[in-house]
Amino acid sequence: MRQTLIDAPTGSTISFSPRPKWDNVNEVLMAASAVSETTVAEEPYDASDGLESLIRSSDQSAGLLGYWAARPVTYTYSVQCLNEQQSRYTLVFDTWTDSEFGILDCKLRLDAMAQWAAQAAYESYCQFS
Repeated sequence: MRQTLIDAPTGSTISFSPRPKWDNVNEVLMAASAVSETTVAEEPYDASDGLESLIRSSDQSAGLLGYWAARPVTYTYSVQCLNEQQSRYTLVFDTWTDSEFGILDCKLRLDAMAQWAAQAAYESYCQFS
């Protein structure tokens, strides 16, 4: 039996406060990307294709749990334009990090050194009888 326990969309979002009236927002995002740990761009964030492939290639049996997880992360930037120095804008970039996926056999005890997502999936969905 195959069942989806949680299927939540993930993606990156960008917001400004206050909303600028400039026509060069893309250039501002490129400048933020240049000093950021990651590219500042609104886009989907999905590694579930890798999970589907992993599940298809594994031996199927009752009690297997496939999982994919990522942690939310927020980056905040202060933006000030050279031709508008009296105005400051806050750029907030919400995205995801630490992506992890795998398969657990709920009939087995999870190793104490397992990664964070494996531990969370195991604690939430695997039950011993």
